[in-house]
Amino acid sequence: MIKYAVCEDAIVEKICDKAGRGSAIQLKYASAAFGKSHDFSGRYQKMLNNYIVAQADGSKNARIGSYDPEFHYYRVIAMHGDVPNDNGDMFRWGNVDKPEEPELLRWDETLGKNVYQTFVGRGNFKNHQNDDVSKAVGVILDVVPNFDGRFIEALVAVDNKKDPDLVRSIDKGYVKAVSMGARVAYSLCSICGHIAKTESEYCAHVKNSKGGKIYHEGAFRDVYEDNRQVNFIELSWVTVPADRYALMLEKVARRGRANEAEVLEAVGLISEKFGEDRAAAVIREIAASVRS
Repeated sequence: MIKYAVCEDAIVEKICDKAGRGSAIQLKYASAAFGKSHDFSGRYQKMLNNYIVAQADGSKNARIGSYDPEFHYYRVIAMHGDVPNDNGDMFRWGNVDKPEEPELLRWDETLGKNVYQTFVGRGNFKNHQNDDVSKAVGVILDVVPNFDGRFIEALVAVDNKKDPDLVRSIDKGYVKAVSMGARVAYSLCSICGHIAKTESEYCAHVKNSKGGKIYHEGAFRDVYEDNRQVNFIELSWVTVPADRYALMLEKVARRGRANEAEVLEAVGLISEKFGEDRAAAVIREIAASVRS
């Protein structure tokens, strides 16, 4: 399954396996197609390589790498763990001491990395227009788990030369949310634990009530998919994310930050949705970034 954290009804184009013949995997698209064969932009690959070299150098002043005025850098909350988004999709946080447990912190033997690290090197798009990698407007340079807030932070380089309008919209606060895209091997129903690899295998709970609540065993319960064997494929700038708190934290290497009203509004929303502990974690994160 391919899933997007944008608050729109995904279009189910077809059900096919990797060869496009059977029904072994469900593909969900927010755009007309996915995954055409094109080389990733050489400029973006160079940017990623420069960042990797700078990280290996260990110098605090060279964290992003050699300066390139054509790119603008943003630190964003890519997604949250352990909380279903508005689409009814949930990704478990996992346990750093038990790398086999699902899902974001899980060590994937096949991929040779933690699940959350599959974001690195993927394209940054607009509104999940990822049917052709040449439509990428940037690249995800790095990700890190925020253990207090249980969210994944990403460092994104956006190509100002390719899309100056997008950069202006981000800087002015018109666009300040992101939405992840991921491949999912299977999911479990939050109500009955039924395993589904395709839409045709959904139980009645997910098929009829996903993203809502039902009365079950004496209480109203959220209906969502608990997604497993996840591989993140992109991160898009959107205006209406399914994870309403997947927001830009700051523009890197720039004095200006979100104004006080925006910060207070975001903290209030996080407190309302996730509780005071999560909100406090975000406040600590903002304070740390200001000190740095």
